[in-house]
Amino acid sequence: MLTDPYVYKNACDRLLTALVGSKMTNQWWNSPNKAFDDETPKVVFETDPKKVYDYLAGHAYGSGGS
Repeated sequence: MLTDPYVYKNACDRLLTALVGSKMTNQWWNSPNKAFDDETPKVVFETDPKKVYDYLAGHAYGSGGS
């Protein structure tokens, strides 16, 4: 189980690169996202890294995120 925000961030970045490509990762982190009530993933990550990880993992592994 992931617990360290640094580990979550690395895992998120790897998933994100696979999903949107390395050129779009920064834009994704800094763009409002409906899944996070139109907050940016970067802001949500600061208080709940698992929420962002679960969202990306859901998309990467086929459940569509939550």
